[in-house]
Amino acid sequence: MTNKNKTYPFQYLQYDLQPDKIYYYRFRIDGVINKEHDMVGKFRTASTAPSSYKITLVTCATTGSNNSVFDRNREEEPLFYLMLGDFHYGNIRRDCSDEFYTHYAAVLGSKRQSELYQGTPIAYMWDDHDYVFHLLITIYCRKFD
Repeated sequence: MTNKNKTYPFQYLQYDLQPDKIYYYRFRIDGVINKEHDMVGKFRTASTAPSSYKITLVTCATTGSNNSVFDRNREEEPLFYLMLGDFHYGNIRRDCSDEFYTHYAAVLGSKRQSELYQGTPIAYMWDDHDYVFHLLITIYCRKFD
């Protein structure tokens, strides 16, 4: 990415995790581990034995929402949180990674959402605001009205 003042999402694959175990993690950036308490992530792996578990689902929150629904989801201690799309409501009108980043950063900057995402694995289905110019979908759908 071109702007060094911003952080961008990434993926890290971890293998050989043990079943039904809680793991904690921190990020190392430029060789420095961030040791702030609120920067520790946590997740639990699924059990291999028959078991019951909870999942929580949310969709279509206002960009940057700090609604208590995110606390309620976190308090349920779900095995994972299923985001059903529209992680943000930015009406992005051009393909620009910085513009997408701005909306993702607003969501992740919400204290309640950030706490949920740091301690709960996420399964994420994209919807129109998440990956495409919202205006293009509107134009396309109107052709078939």
